[in-house]
Amino acid sequence: MLSKLEKMESADVTSKDVSTVTKGFRVFVLPESVLKKVLNEMDLVDILELSLSSKKSGSIIHSCSIPVEMIQFDWNQISVFRNHYDRCDIKYDLIDCGNTEHRFIGGKIEESGVISCYPRVSYYRSALFNHLNTIFPVSRLFYTIDKWPVFQMPHELPRNAFSLTIPKVSNPELVEDTIETILDYFDVEDTLDIEYSLSRLTEKMLKVKNLKLESVLNIPLADFLHSNLKKLEIAKHDYKSGEIRDGVFHFLGNGFKYLQVEHRRRHSDFYQFLQGADSYHSTENNCLRFQKCSKRLSVSVGYNGSYMEFNLKKDKNAEKKKTPLPLFRLPALPLREIFSVMNPAETLEISLLSKRAKLSIKSLNIRLKRIVLNTDQLKLTDETDESREITMIDDDLNRDELKQNTFRSQMIGENKFFTFVKLQEDFTKTLCCLPMNSTEHFSAFTHFLSLYKVGAVKFDISNPPDNIFTNFQSIANLEISGRLRTLPREVCNISSLRITTRGNIQLADFLSLNCSSIQLLNHRLTNRQVNSWIRHWKQNETNIQSLSLENNNFNMDIILRGFTIRSWQTRNKANREEYRLSCAGEIWEIQRDFDGKKASVGLMGEFLELRVWKD
Repeated sequence: MLSKLEKMESADVTSKDVSTVTKGFRVFVLPESVLKKVLNEMDLVDILELSLSSKKSGSIIHSCSIPVEMIQFDWNQISVFRNHYDRCDIKYDLIDCGNTEHRFIGGKIEESGVISCYPRVSYYRSALFNHLNTIFPVSRLFYTIDKWPVFQMPHELPRNAFSLTIPKVSNPELVEDTIETILDYFDVEDTLDIEYSLSRLTEKMLKVKNLKLESVLNIPLADFLHSNLKKLEIAKHDYKSGEIRDGVFHFLGNGFKYLQVEHRRRHSDFYQFLQGADSYHSTENNCLRFQKCSKRLSVSVGYNGSYMEFNLKKDKNAEKKKTPLPLFRLPALPLREIFSVMNPAETLEISLLSKRAKLSIKSLNIRLKRIVLNTDQLKLTDETDESREITMIDDDLNRDELKQNTFRSQMIGENKFFTFVKLQEDFTKTLCCLPMNSTEHFSAFTHFLSLYKVGAVKFDISNPPDNIFTNFQSIANLEISGRLRTLPREVCNISSLRITTRGNIQLADFLSLNCSSIQLLNHRLTNRQVNSWIRHWKQNETNIQSLSLENNNFNMDIILRGFTIRSWQTRNKANREEYRLSCAGEIWEIQRDFDGKKASVGLMGEFLELRVWKD
């Protein structure tokens, strides 16, 4: 380029010179509509070259309204974004040249899209920016006031700014004298970013939409409330948790969409911090979300590094929706698929909305492969072997907060529960379903059994209440790992029963079992009691097909005393040979009195086993 920006106001060449480019093509004699198409196809640097030819050429280009999305002004660089924020079309590096005779605009570096410029005085930095803003209709102007000489001449720049950034400077003593001049001069439409300690708010600060502050001291958070702000970010501050919490609920109810403040992360921060929220539930991206008063709005809360973020979200189609999705009006097949993949905590909440909701979910016959009940949690495994844990007891949570209705509450029978997602410090999520009374946590387990078709249940608890077995009739497999005093009648007809923990169950309870498969570990049965159990099978009609008792130094002579026995045989030779290979001794055969069914009795590894054979 041969143009000098300083000639822009003084040089006005002839019409012939103005209207020509290389090789004499007369550009500016083209009709305006054609000229506009030509200019739109040209690089910005070429358009700038033409505009610097004379005042008339600049005026003609301006009249063609070649749109530019954004121009960003820094002390050492001007960046032009023609169509997209994420792609800079051209950059002008403003390089100090001292007293040399460099041209204002140097050569273009094609590879990087950078043009080197050499302003001989500071004024020309602003002049180039102003010229670009004049010849192009610019949607948004971005300023970064990162050199203090600019503060002495703000009048050289356009007042309207979409974004204004004031970074930290090497001489902070100049801040108080000059910063107010800059803030008073510019009319910021959208974003104001101040990277130094702010001692007071000004009226213009509160008129922007997005305000980002590096440090705020001795300015009450409530002072930001009466403003046009939609987004507020504060790094360093002296606010207490209570002041931040109160400010959050006020801000997000008065037009704010986003709030970010530095807040040290502790184990129970979310629950202590959100005290006073009516309700909240889980969401994606490692956040918690709680509903606001308006059904259309919700607030997601999460940590971003050392900052706590509050993000207000609005349903884009909320105004179009006059009624909620009629979920239970869907056909049974798609509805079943929805609940099959739904988070169990969400299924629990929906089932508690009404009796109809519970009956509708129950009628879908949704299957769970397994439920494990421990003393403090439920573990649910679906048909794809995916497991989810639901915490039932959490000593880290303050139960007084539960009683103050800090969390979403639901009734399960006569018991009040609180359902939510707990976000740990490592950002893992735990589903929680906590009862107000910690002794009632079995009610949620019973409720789940009534909703799903459960294949297997294991519970590792001692002496549970009798009502926990209410819905056990539909369970195919049950494993008991906790100590029991008695066996409730609800477990007597379960297909498969496995008891692994020594308890105080009496022989009479075992004799009442009518399960197809029974396995006992760590039992206290004696040889005579085992003899009585086998005699009970021989003399009664029972469904027992397999009885396995962990070997407790059994004496087979005592166990088989009084029976008519013979060496075991079966018509199925393959079964006989395979079974004998697993035996640890002789196998005897006993025949039942009323139907003639035959069973083998013998030691199978670590177990004494009675097995009924079809032949």
